[in-house]
Amino acid sequence: MSEAMEKVTHAGREVDRLIFTQQVRPTITPETIAEHRENPFGAGHSPELEILLRYLRRNPVPGKPRYVLVETKPYQEWYLALHPGGKAAPLTVTDQRFTSQAEAQHAIFLARLRDLGDPGIARIVAETGN
Repeated sequence: MSEAMEKVTHAGREVDRLIFTQQVRPTITPETIAEHRENPFGAGHSPELEILLRYLRRNPVPGKPRYVLVETKPYQEWYLALHPGGKAAPLTVTDQRFTSQAEAQHAIFLARLRDLGDPGIARIVAETGN
């Protein structure tokens, strides 16, 4: 990588870090976690939860899998699966089973929060009983 590209890459990481620490991190509260548990699907989220969800969707954590749901019984049963990235990469289906899509979506939300690797966030998630 050229020196110019290294500078651009470094600058991008710094911008991402600032956005996270100044705009996203403050939105991770017991209240936003509870709000997501009550309404994991799109409509009517608070501005704080929207900021957090948009960040999580657009900024996958390097080295962590993407989470997907595998519906095994239509409208009745879902399993959490891990997608390592890449077009031909196979899914790894876990033994985490859900009987509601809302419960499954909230589990993915919590996993994404834990994947951020911030002990303070992990503490907030644990304090909410999740």
